[in-house]
Amino acid sequence: MNAKEMNPKKKAKELINKFDKLFPCEGLTTGHTPIECALIAVDEILYTFVIGDNEILFWVEVKQEIENYEE
Repeated sequence: MNAKEMNPKKKAKELINKFDKLFPCEGLTTGHTPIECALIAVDEILYTFVIGDNEILFWVEVKQEIENYEE
């Protein structure tokens, strides 16, 4: 599923879950929680790629959802 087919809240949860599966013991391998890893990934998307305004807005919203994430 691409970014256009998913809402920011679902995408935020998807990213957090992917990092949680990679590093099931928070901080053990990377020194970061799954939420921190997801924020790093979104920051890379925001700062590295030249993308359209709508996609930037989507990723900004995903970042906000990650920052406000509650399990």
